[in-house]
Amino acid sequence: MTVVLRLLDGVRWDETAVVGERPQALLAALAASGGRTVSDDRLVELVWGDDAPANATKSLQVLVSRTRTACGPDAILRDGSGYRLGVGPAEVDAVRLASLVSEARAALPGDAAAARALAGEALTLADGLPLL
Repeated sequence: MTVVLRLLDGVRWDETAVVGERPQALLAALAASGGRTVSDDRLVELVWGDDAPANATKSLQVLVSRTRTACGPDAILRDGSGYRLGVGPAEVDAVRLASLVSEARAALPGDAAAARALAGEALTLADGLPLL
């Protein structure tokens, strides 16, 4: 599956840099939800923290609109009383990397070859990232 949202080495949508702290925070918050809807109130808390604007709902709508302009109209979807990312968890590099590592760990006791293949895919995805 193709990675659409990159969070591990700068924030990029379809290889285009996403500029600005708040659009980046919005995308990261939605990616961390694992495909679930995040309420407006929770997004305001995650994006602005203690510095939430007076009209937080309107500010969130403006931020979503600007982020959609930068990333595409289907990047962020309205869903009930919140928003969700317009791509699946496997299309987010950080989520995909965590999943591959978990799958490799689980496969290791019973199928070393599968574990190696999954670990190799994880290493390919993480290639070029600074080591901690």
